[in-house]
Amino acid sequence: MLEYFDDETENGKLYINYPMVESVFYTKQLPDKDYLSYDVTREKCHNFKALARDFSFYNSFEHLLISGNKNEKEEKKLLKQQTAKENWLHLTDMNVRKANFICVSVDAIPALKENLAQSNIYENQLAKYVNTESCRVSVLNSFPIFLYDYFRDIVSLC
Repeated sequence: MLEYFDDETENGKLYINYPMVESVFYTKQLPDKDYLSYDVTREKCHNFKALARDFSFYNSFEHLLISGNKNEKEEKKLLKQQTAKENWLHLTDMNVRKANFICVSVDAIPALKENLAQSNIYENQLAKYVNTESCRVSVLNSFPIFLYDYFRDIVSLC
């Protein structure tokens, strides 16, 4: 599937969350300096939704939402918007750096976004984490990587 869905203009592009979409929650307060080290065993992946909820500093997606209540005062709405934007910038920076670390063992934003091809991430997850004696998966969310792919300049704001 990764070989077929590898180009947004042809067949579409597939993005994979490791181990699942709840990986967006698997963080302490943003920015999380320890994010690079987070991984889970295959056994814990079966209950990852609860594990991510319990691990997270945040109780909901509220820290990532920009919309405000229509009854909220304007300054509170603006503060929520700024916080959500900053949190997405932190998540993007953390996940792009981690994806690069998974692929080339360097904790940095890659020079070329092609270095973070989903097939590269997948193959390196298998080689460095899954198909090892410890059988782990490095926690990684693809939403921020999608943002990096399409809005690369936002990462430089972090």
